[in-house]
Amino acid sequence: MQLVSLAQEGHQISHDFLNGDVDFENIRPPVMEGLDTLIMRKKQSSKSSSLESNGSSSNQTSPASQWFSSKSSKKISLSSVTSIIDGLKRLYLQKLKPLEVTYHFNDFVSPLLLVFRAAQFLLKNEN
Repeated sequence: MQLVSLAQEGHQISHDFLNGDVDFENIRPPVMEGLDTLIMRKKQSSKSSSLESNGSSSNQTSPASQWFSSKSSKKISLSSVTSIIDGLKRLYLQKLKPLEVTYHFNDFVSPLLLVFRAAQFLLKNEN
């Protein structure tokens, strides 16, 4: 982001410039052209689509404030996830396992063949 800010300020980005005396702490954040227009369009479309029955629009926060809010959108009760491992297992079964089945992940990753297992036992017995 700092490089984008420097480029927007008109600096030529080069290795020599970056190794020089660049005050990275006082760089303004980069400007995204058209972001305000996009937010206003989305806000207007959401207001027009969410008219209440009496014809007045509902109060809504801006989309940007929803994107950058630090609050979690979904709270999980402590009783539903008893440990990190249980939570990871649940996430795997809900999110990753369907993808593996859909894209035939097992076709690309095969289990060890019996030949490799026999060689492994021979190596363990020699020590």
